[in-house]
Amino acid sequence: MKLSSRPHLLPARRGAAWVGLGFRLFHQQPLVWFVTMVSYWLVLVLVSSLPMVGIAISMALSQVMAFGLVALAFAIDRADPQQPATPASLFSGLRMGRETAIRLVQLGLIYGALLGLLLLLSIGLDSSLGQAVLEPKPTPESPDEALEQMSQSVPGSFFLLALLYVPILMAFWFAPQLVVWQQLAPLKALFFSLVAVWLNKGAFLRYGLLWVGIILASSVVLGLLITAIGFSGGGLLMAVLPLSLLLMAIGHASAYISTREVLGADSSAAPTTPDLA
Repeated sequence: MKLSSRPHLLPARRGAAWVGLGFRLFHQQPLVWFVTMVSYWLVLVLVSSLPMVGIAISMALSQVMAFGLVALAFAIDRADPQQPATPASLFSGLRMGRETAIRLVQLGLIYGALLGLLLLLSIGLDSSLGQAVLEPKPTPESPDEALEQMSQSVPGSFFLLALLYVPILMAFWFAPQLVVWQQLAPLKALFFSLVAVWLNKGAFLRYGLLWVGIILASSVVLGLLITAIGFSGGGLLMAVLPLSLLLMAIGHASAYISTREVLGADSSAAPTTPDLA
């Protein structure tokens, strides 16, 4: 995908449209999306389970796969029969040349380091967060038990952690795409991603609020369904997993839409500074 050297300024209302356009991309090839998302989670689970180095490797691959999911959405959007969208797109960033692959891995390690610092900071402020994260929890046997575990595992410092995570999310939103499609160094990509998101903060605020509403509504509907049917244990997981994969697929597809509209060279929006070249 060809990116513009400058981010485009979009009206705030465009943020809400990204979710619908993301769903449209998902709807074009839902099977490919589900297979890719299952592959994504299997890779994370298998790699993270490796002793000693599992977490580090999963962090190193995190931005490789983040770009891969955006690349999958791009392939579906382009609809080129010569280059069909497949789950192999998940690791397409590693096939863009050695230097690009190294930069994506570096980006992932930076991401892991920042998450680690956030976790340490929050544990320092509230030790209950460390217990919530590190202590194993038994599998809930009923919806009521699951809700009770969730309410007990959200200490007050969680909200501070979420607030501090926002600038990290802004910096990494476009960073993998800028590393691969604009050939920027990791730190420069992080900076310009942060700037591009900030310049379109109205659109991203509406986008984020819409996602909060979708997640809350989905949780309520799913909770009512679980209560009515009486899922427990493994059945509870089987009810939650498909919805989680669906929302994640739409989320990554809409992330591509935001990239196309904010940084796409073919966007009709008027560009603004700073220059990304």
